[in-house]
Amino acid sequence: KERSPHFVLTVPSITGNFMKKISEGVAAKGNLLNGIFTRGIRAGVKLIGDGYNKPSFAVRVKYGFNHWLAKNLLFGKTKQVFGNSIQFCVGGGAILEVKQQEFYAAMGLPVYQGYGLTEAAPIISANSPSVHKFGTSGMVIPGLECRIMKSDTEEAAPGEKGEIVIRGDNVMKGYFKNPEASAEVLRSGWLWTGDLGYFEEDGFLMVIGREKALLIAPDGEKYPPEEIEEIIAAHTNVFNQIVVYNDMKKYTTALVTLDETVCKKLFGKRKVTSAAAALDTLTEEFEAWRKAGEGAKNIPPSWRPTVFEVIPKAFSEEDQLVNSTMKLVRYKVVEFYAQRIDAMYKDLDVKNERNLASMKELFGLD
Repeated sequence: KERSPHFVLTVPSITGNFMKKISEGVAAKGNLLNGIFTRGIRAGVKLIGDGYNKPSFAVRVKYGFNHWLAKNLLFGKTKQVFGNSIQFCVGGGAILEVKQQEFYAAMGLPVYQGYGLTEAAPIISANSPSVHKFGTSGMVIPGLECRIMKSDTEEAAPGEKGEIVIRGDNVMKGYFKNPEASAEVLRSGWLWTGDLGYFEEDGFLMVIGREKALLIAPDGEKYPPEEIEEIIAAHTNVFNQIVVYNDMKKYTTALVTLDETVCKKLFGKRKVTSAAAALDTLTEEFEAWRKAGEGAKNIPPSWRPTVFEVIPKAFSEEDQLVNSTMKLVRYKVVEFYAQRIDAMYKDLDVKNERNLASMKELFGLD
């Protein structure tokens, strides 16, 4: 705020925390202003669309007033927390949830998703004020070649998933004093990133996760966990962090941490007085995402989590479960909570002793 920047580089955890604090701050000002703010955000999301395909005239007429009112009464003042000159932010380091992109864009402060690697110095693609589409990682930067490879020799068509492979002057020569690792990722001048994605028909790049972090079914079929986690997070506010797991198991499971403030309000609204009732409420919230539209319907039933474990402490940098950019270190989470993951494959009851104990620790419920 003191420097008054025109744009800010950020990571999803920071913009997520700001979004939460902004919403809570407006809610504290009373029902009238909170109602104007909430309706304004919803209207803004409708008016902006996906950022690339613009909404119809009828949509602009229907939602224009609510957005105009919130913009003039609240959005301008809220943006000032970033300084008077701020125009947009660029997010990286992890996949940026669509609901964050929509929230900030509706408020007049878009956060554009980018994608890159240290090995590519570091930008591969990005959204920008001139060309952007929410939910994607934008267009590949000029001068860089990018392919999606279904196998070592077969290139994917638009819409088909595969490994992201790039070639250009910004690609590294190799890892320092590590020829074996260099040879593994650099092949005939192309860098095999280890990330999965696909190109949409309009040329936007979709990054969906790391190949090495894939869920694996007993028959060897694979699926990126980030896609499932993002859909769950986008359609419920009670979960703070979500880690989906399946390593050749008969069903998929999830570890979750909770947003205590949101949960307390929800439990109060529903008059929850016991740990068992709280878990019933969380189960309803957990299951609600299955009805979230095409995004959820596109996930095969076998990959949708069957049961979840409530972890009473957030995954943190202190425990080395997230890195310095607050990006989840998935394999460490799996190692750290191996016993609780194993327990979910022995007991499908959400109201187990472990989750009941978590409810007592977090909310004092018996």
